[in-house]
Amino acid sequence: MYATHQVALLRGSESLVGTLVQSEEEVEAAEPMCRLALSFNGNHVSASGPDFFEALLSLRGQIEPGGIRLNVYGASRNVWPSGMSRSMGLGQTAYRMTKGKQALTRDLVNIFATGPDVEAVTIAEQEQFKNEWFASLGAET
Repeated sequence: MYATHQVALLRGSESLVGTLVQSEEEVEAAEPMCRLALSFNGNHVSASGPDFFEALLSLRGQIEPGGIRLNVYGASRNVWPSGMSRSMGLGQTAYRMTKGKQALTRDLVNIFATGPDVEAVTIAEQEQFKNEWFASLGAET
């Protein structure tokens, strides 16, 4: 699989446009290796992982120190994939979460898509919301 996405990036009040290339290959024992490559303003960053969400987290970890945020659902405060989404769909979809409410199928979004409800945040802020969401449902984090 191979796909290219035009993505918006934010650095403070500055908007940037980047190209995100998504690819997948099989490695040992037919395990997938999901790869992402991001190019913007002459910069090139790449990451890989067992699913695309994990690769996206790794990619974000490389650009966050420069104050850059990806403006896609996979980097939005209230979005996180389920275990099934990660294992069955390689983490390409994730749920928009609302505190106190169970996520439903209609809450699924493509992690590389964007929309008016995307709130681009750091990985730590996204993980904090995920933990708060789990706690709001009475779950252990």
